[in-house]
Amino acid sequence: MLGLQRSGENVEHAFTQETSNKDIVSRLYDVTSNSPLICYAPQNRLIVSLTCAEASRTTVRREGEKLYSTLSSITLYPKGDTSGSTYTCEALHPALEKPLKTTVCVGVLYPPRHPEIKGYQEGDLIHAGDHLSLTCSSTGGKPPAELQWLRNGDIIQGSFSTVGRDSANTISFTVQRTDNNAVYTCAASNPLTPVPLVTAVKLSVVFSPSFILIDGPSEGNRGDTITLTCRSDVSNPPTELTWLVDGVTFEPQDTTFHSVENGWYTTSNLTAIITRQNKNIKVFTCIAQNSPRHEKVFQTFNVSILYPPEAPTIIGYDDNTELREGDHQSFTCSALAGNPPAELRWYRGDIEVCLYKTSLSPYHHMVSTDNELTPAPNYGVRPGWPAG
Repeated sequence: MLGLQRSGENVEHAFTQETSNKDIVSRLYDVTSNSPLICYAPQNRLIVSLTCAEASRTTVRREGEKLYSTLSSITLYPKGDTSGSTYTCEALHPALEKPLKTTVCVGVLYPPRHPEIKGYQEGDLIHAGDHLSLTCSSTGGKPPAELQWLRNGDIIQGSFSTVGRDSANTISFTVQRTDNNAVYTCAASNPLTPVPLVTAVKLSVVFSPSFILIDGPSEGNRGDTITLTCRSDVSNPPTELTWLVDGVTFEPQDTTFHSVENGWYTTSNLTAIITRQNKNIKVFTCIAQNSPRHEKVFQTFNVSILYPPEAPTIIGYDDNTELREGDHQSFTCSALAGNPPAELRWYRGDIEVCLYKTSLSPYHHMVSTDNELTPAPNYGVRPGWPAG
């Protein structure tokens, strides 16, 4: 009997001498490192001579009084280009008409090449809303590499395929603003890679801020100096902020760009003086833009300008006119200007009269109130400002 095995394996091939070539048997061994192959001819009455195709070491061991076992071993140093090579052990013995042979075919396992990512080169700019396909490929592994995609360390599913010893895995998705600075990693592994081989790309995504906010006082007096702050939502690249005051462009006095994990946000301050020429409302608009491809984002903020009304006037009665008791008389009290409009109240002496009607004329910036009464002494009107 003649057997051929790898060191540490309990695998033998038994052979008998036949006139045909059926004594030549092959087996495929996968080896990954220095691996001895041992040819074994046990318990023969005469010493068997074992020969191998390459340099070998032969050992004869006595088994009892008249039996001998012969072993011959060679050590392989596998390389990728030797995969599929055959190794033959031949046993020579005086009792044999022809030598016994056994053959193995040795396959070599080897790690895959480092993975490559196609579809995006780090540093390229893509826009939120774009469609992106990333393909990871690895070649030359035996067995072919398993490829796994990860986004910021979290596993994501892709479309995996193998052709021969080449592997590929593709992911396709719509780019989101949250993909800016996201790291997409491809990991390649097979039984010979205890630590996966990895390649990664970091995406650079262009996106506009979703909104902007203006913060500041909602009202002020003539002569006051007010400061408003405009703050953009996160964007990439940083957003440029422009101010409009009552439709006129103003340059901001202080603009700062702040870096955050997913991009940038911008703050801008604007200081303005409320003058007597200003109307009741001063309109501030902050406009944000960071890419010609994306629409501008803007926010409007109104500041109410407070100022007192003019002194009230009463019409419908002449100081030199005498009224007769029991007659009905209509009076109108008006107060021009004022923001907010003046609150007018009627009094008879020190007692407020509640039965009157008030109207507001936005075209003349005037508030007026009418009152009908039966003449009696000590009627008067008092303006109240501001309301309350």
